[in-house]
Amino acid sequence: FDADGTLYDFEDAEKNAIKDSWEKYNIPLNDTTINCYRKHNHRCWKELEEGTMSYQVLPYKRFELAFGELGLDIDPKTFGDEFLENLGKSSLLFPGALDILNELKSRGYRIFIITNGLSIAQKVRFNREETNSIYEKIFCSEDLGVNKPDKRFFDIVFEKIGLHQISDTERQSKAIVIGDSLSSDIQGGINAGLNTVWYNPKKNQSNPNIQPTHTIHNLVELLEYFK
Repeated sequence: FDADGTLYDFEDAEKNAIKDSWEKYNIPLNDTTINCYRKHNHRCWKELEEGTMSYQVLPYKRFELAFGELGLDIDPKTFGDEFLENLGKSSLLFPGALDILNELKSRGYRIFIITNGLSIAQKVRFNREETNSIYEKIFCSEDLGVNKPDKRFFDIVFEKIGLHQISDTERQSKAIVIGDSLSSDIQGGINAGLNTVWYNPKKNQSNPNIQPTHTIHNLVELLEYFK
């Protein structure tokens, strides 16, 4: 499973993290400041996926760019670290997601998290009693040194979960990628030769160049898919 936007409500977590962080530093909480941050955040993540920005730089670079445009005299590194902590604390599972995960676990499925998120925020959100017994392993791209959709991300995962020595056909029958991002999760699964489930709750337009094996609009559909 991907994390953000698939199992976890990232939009709500980001909104709470922005509110807490902005208020601490007396940044006006309005569309101008928030949209400025999101613009530079999107740009930085795009550069990360393209391999032109590192995980060490991204957490503060997005704020350095935003604060520069807004004329704010705030240390972006300190602010970036605190923002990630707030983001991790604010992250909650989507309603019903925990029940579905528990049911899949009870049916004998091994459940792994594969995320492009930053380690600090991810470790805070995943270190919770409700999910500690569900996730067998958590794979964060910052720790692996490569991010989805790069095939190398999945090669490392295969090795760590014991699927690296079997044939591609066997692997395809044993593992499946579930996520909300066509460009990251679904393309990544395709690059790794796996079947994929695109979680598309907002019924976003599909991409003819990235074809998931299956599409769902509600996580509960997984219980029918994985019998």
